[in-house]
Amino acid sequence: MIRTRLYIFIIALSIPLAAAMWWGGDVRSVPDMPEYSIGGGWYPSGTAVGISCNDGDIYYTIDGSEPDEDSLPYRKPIRLYDRTGDENKYSMLKSASVANEYTPDYPIDKCTVLKAVAIKDGQKSPVRSETYFTGLSREMYDILPTVSISLDPEDLFNYERGIYVTGKAYDDYYMKNGFAEEYEAANYLERGWDWERKAEIEYYSENHDKIFEQAVGLRIHGGSSRALNQKSFNLYA
Repeated sequence: MIRTRLYIFIIALSIPLAAAMWWGGDVRSVPDMPEYSIGGGWYPSGTAVGISCNDGDIYYTIDGSEPDEDSLPYRKPIRLYDRTGDENKYSMLKSASVANEYTPDYPIDKCTVLKAVAIKDGQKSPVRSETYFTGLSREMYDILPTVSISLDPEDLFNYERGIYVTGKAYDDYYMKNGFAEEYEAANYLERGWDWERKAEIEYYSENHDKIFEQAVGLRIHGGSSRALNQKSFNLYA
């Protein structure tokens, strides 16, 4: 049975390739994943990151979103800075909870998630993702290890598919029933495969050494705590 399935799989892969070769189709290779001059970690402000690839044009983002042809084109090394002074964008979202019991009233520490992709003739490489903690006080983060979980902000905060917000699920319930409590309907209350999102996790020791990084699946965790501004996550390796 296993051998039969293997033959079917090989044949299925071979048919499109053979057809393209027979009819003169264009079999284009996928570019390799871009390389960074330095890996993720803790660096002083002003540190520059170079990006290279073996083929294609490089596009990148610094906000965690997935890069594509409409993203920033890479032209020269990217200089990193302490982003703590930037706007508290996502931590201030009112859609994260119905009650909105807590939002920070001070600039929270922020890092830079640098994602890059190589594109040639419409073919995209795998996305490279690294997290940079730039200009932050190392001493303040020496007590405990640091975990970076990064994913496209739209997967968290989008009205229809964002898993962190009240979103469309809340509004649909409200329109149907004329009321909606924070524990009755919301995007963040949804469960299952349809509400799992792709993410990257990086784990750093208290000495700021990267221990590991890998792709994971991410879902909202908990019961009533899902309705709080600060929520828990389940990670699936």
